Amino acid sequence: MSPETQAATYWPGVILFVFLEFVFMLLVLEFYPFLGGDMWFEESLINKLKALGKLKFDPAAPGVSLIGITHPRSVRWWKLDHDDDVGFLRMTENEFQYVGEAEDLTIQLSVVTGISEMPYPFFSVMGLKWVIVDYKEGVEAKRVFICARDKVSIRKAVHETRDIAVRLMALCEVARKTAQAIPAPAPAPLSPPAVPPQPAANPPA
Repeated sequence: MSPETQAATYWPGVILFVFLEFVFMLLVLEFYPFLGGDMWFEESLINKLKALGKLKFDPAAPGVSLIGITHPRSVRWWKLDHDDDVGFLRMTENEFQYVGEAEDLTIQLSVVTGISEMPYPFFSVMGLKWVIVDYKEGVEAKRVFICARDKVSIRKAVHETRDIAVRLMALCEVARKTAQAIPAPAPAPLSPPAVPPQPAANPPA
């Protein structure tokens, strides 16, 4: 094969190889939970949490989601898996409750100061994002990242994470309006100032 022919076939071959690698990567990203053996992960986690006596609600109930939870210190763009812990999230009209194998977290919705989204590094090519919850703990501002975990596909996790964000925003809005509707306690009535006793007048001589 002449050098001209080799040059003419080399770059198309490289481009085809890169394209096939990209397609393969997308397939792995899409079905990585299934390929990684996560089919029984959720059931195994439920059994662990029940054995530890930590799971006080039904993980199969509507509104309960399997999520990964990440703290700001663990967010690094080059990491494949950022989760500090994986567990179950339940949201009520008053609180955000997370129960995991390594940690538990309960946040009153009244102290949530912001909810936003941020692309999940590496998996963002599939549209996966974090839901970022900003809240107050006393006077200290805190932040936690959450993302749905799904044993079927990344695409399903993308939709479930978005649903979590929408539900959390709606519940926080209701909690905020409820807090504003509660009247502030009336101040205690002011008592009249104490009058010092006057000395008795001396009787006339």
